[in-house]
Amino acid sequence: MRIQPEHISFNLPAAVTDIYGFATKIQKDPFYDTFTSSDYTSIVGTRSREEHARKRKYVSNAFAQKNIVDMEPIIQQQVAIFLAKMDSFCSPSPSDNKGGPGDGTIYNVRRWLNLFIFDVIGAAAFGKSMGFLEQGDDLAPAETWDGRKYHMHAMRSFHMNSQYDVILAHWPKLLWLTKGLTQWHPGNRGGADFSALTILRVRERKESGKPAGYTDFFHYLLQDRNGEDVGLSMFELEKEAGVMINAGSDTTATAMTHCLYYLIRNPPVLKKLREELDAVLGGQATAARYEQVKDLKYLRACLDEAMRLRPPTSLGLPRITPPEGATIAGYHIAGNITISVPTYTLHRNPELFSDPETYRPERWLDEVEGPKCRTYVLPFSTGPRACIGRNLAYLEQQILIATLVHRYDWCFKSDDFELSTIERFNANPADMWVKQWRREPNVQA
Repeated sequence: MRIQPEHISFNLPAAVTDIYGFATKIQKDPFYDTFTSSDYTSIVGTRSREEHARKRKYVSNAFAQKNIVDMEPIIQQQVAIFLAKMDSFCSPSPSDNKGGPGDGTIYNVRRWLNLFIFDVIGAAAFGKSMGFLEQGDDLAPAETWDGRKYHMHAMRSFHMNSQYDVILAHWPKLLWLTKGLTQWHPGNRGGADFSALTILRVRERKESGKPAGYTDFFHYLLQDRNGEDVGLSMFELEKEAGVMINAGSDTTATAMTHCLYYLIRNPPVLKKLREELDAVLGGQATAARYEQVKDLKYLRACLDEAMRLRPPTSLGLPRITPPEGATIAGYHIAGNITISVPTYTLHRNPELFSDPETYRPERWLDEVEGPKCRTYVLPFSTGPRACIGRNLAYLEQQILIATLVHRYDWCFKSDDFELSTIERFNANPADMWVKQWRREPNVQA
């Protein structure tokens, strides 16, 4: 389907490999120029496959599975703080005969998941938590290149800038004009604020040195796996560190919010997941450990099914054909044409998935449909430009969703609640207000 004069969208499974695969010559579209500066392009913003491969060598080391697993203790520290906050929001259990959860506190679980993820990525990337959970807010110190210090709201700044950039990205040839004429826009200010947050974090980390007990992500921007200096300038460090914050924060909070939403809406699925978790965690009062839950098939299916129906990034990631053109899903496309596969639409393709609008984790365990899910559900994209934060995202989700489902029960503030989506570059959930109470695990004697 032609969705712009020079942009063709493919809801065809064969187009996935042709556009995003390892063997393709197709590169990122100028759409991504809005996310870069004139002086330096980060690993996400660069359109050059060669430059991306060079950058990925040092950035991907930080997100390697072994490094992520080794970070579990610092993640568990943030989980403990998060659970203490969640316990304070609990209503009386219905079995307490005190009016039940209907008389209790409601809170915005989506916001608290965002705060949690920012604290995790602060500790993982820079050796120091953001402190958002403790203060119950995303107010953070920031510093400009010339040393001016002030405070800003991290989540709000990121979201405003993301919405601003993704709009301007559709007219890449006019960026010099559109960005010049919209310096007043709150989204532009949001980008400057988020950059200032990263600048301060980078400066503080360079002064404090490597944290004790583990290797943070920032270390890999300074030294490669052989201990050699990577040689990035301060400006380059800020850009790549900003990518690390983005790769490990917003999309993961989005995925976890959507997963909880579908679990609360589907009691039979929630019951089945609890049976799997209770069998492993028993009466355990502390958070789930990764080793306990990493191989739980139904838990993983619940996470993946939520990302199928509501992928953190739902738009078609744009690419551009080479000058000689390209063959996409059997169709010859002329050169210099924007092409994409819309993630949201592909995930609902009835040729791939039965009852595609239904939240049904069992499809991931099915002998026929399961392989299709693993091939064509692309919440982290695919190929050489796939999201580097995938390993961290799964570890965080498996630990926290398992812990929350085992520990709490919920209801929405109203029976007819529907979670809406705010389209930025990411497809962010709106506020999700819930009432919550502690549950007793069904432990077999």
